[in-house]
Amino acid sequence: MIDLYCSASRRTAPIVDVGPRVYVVLPDAAHGGEDGVRRFATEGVRRAADTIRGRVVGAIGKRVLSVDLVPTSRAEADRAMRVLLGQDTGYDVAQLDDIRAHANLLELLDVLRERPHLQEGRLEPLITGDNQRGRVLLETLRAYLDHFGDVTQASRALQVHPNTFRYRLGRIAKVTGLRLDDPAERIMTTLQPQLIT
Repeated sequence: MIDLYCSASRRTAPIVDVGPRVYVVLPDAAHGGEDGVRRFATEGVRRAADTIRGRVVGAIGKRVLSVDLVPTSRAEADRAMRVLLGQDTGYDVAQLDDIRAHANLLELLDVLRERPHLQEGRLEPLITGDNQRGRVLLETLRAYLDHFGDVTQASRALQVHPNTFRYRLGRIAKVTGLRLDDPAERIMTTLQPQLIT
C-alpha cells in the first residue's frame, strides 16, 4: 500500500517492510523540506488507516546528510514509534522532538526495571498489601501527582468527593510514611507506579 502511495505521489523512495512496520527513506529537499516530509507522512498514515480501518501511526526520523547516517535516523524514528504505539500523546505522526519527554521516560523506566534495587520505595505496602485497597490508593496518588497536588482537580478526575480524596491521601501517608513535600521522594514516587502497570 505504501509503495502505491509513493508512486501516486510521484515520489521515488526506498521502502523497507519489516513486519508491521514500513520504513520509507525520503530525500526531504525533493519533497518540500521537513514540512513536506511531515505532510507526506500524515497523508500516508491517513490513507493506510482508511484502508485497514484501524489506527496507524507514523514516526519521522531526523534529517541526515548522508546515506551512512540513515540508521541514526531510523533509531530516532523507532524511539518515537515506541511512544506512539504505547501512549496517547495526541499525535498520529510525530518526530522525536515532539514527544521526547515521553521517549526519555520510557528509557528511564527501562533502566529502573533492569535494576530492581531502584524499584524499592515507600509504595511497597500499597503494592504488596490488600490488592483492592492498594489499587485505590495508588490510583489516588497518581491522580494527585498528575494534577500537581491540586486536590479539587484530582478528585474530579477520579469522580470522588474532595474530602474522600483527602482521606485517601491521609491513609497513603499513614501506611507508607511518604513525604510528598520532598522533591526527590516525589519524583521517585511518580516513577514507581509506572513500573507495575
